[in-house]
Amino acid sequence: MRAAGLTHGGFYKQFSSKDDLIAQACDRALENGADKWTRVAASGRPDVLADLVHMYLTRSHRDRVADGCPLAALGPDVARRVPGLRQRFEQGIRCHADTLERAMAASPARAQAHDPLAALSMMVGALLLSRMVEDEDLSGQILDSAIASLTGALPPQSAT
Repeated sequence: MRAAGLTHGGFYKQFSSKDDLIAQACDRALENGADKWTRVAASGRPDVLADLVHMYLTRSHRDRVADGCPLAALGPDVARRVPGLRQRFEQGIRCHADTLERAMAASPARAQAHDPLAALSMMVGALLLSRMVEDEDLSGQILDSAIASLTGALPPQSAT
């Protein structure tokens, strides 16, 4: 607060409660993620689904928990929060799944391969699992396996 030139009271009076602060922060994080996905999906590239998968399932995204995907970073905590916060995340999930559905439609070779909710579940789950392990090789294998499954590409270790 001091670095921003604010007092705690000046900051917190902008919110009706701690839950309101959490909800607004989550809204912003979900919107930022959805905007990023929408920009990638609107790129007009030939395989937008692969672009989204490769953008999301990276080692740098895995390592940036604080500024990464709120679905993976906060999911377990949201399940224990008030229903209003869960509804916000539900909206974010729907938005991400809709973007994946459009990406699948724009990538005809992959359109039949996955359900958008299954693909989103695999992406978020792989990111979350890759963050849970200490073994760098296992963490990378989790990401690479999900990428391979979603894109039909061979995992890097199988390519040789």
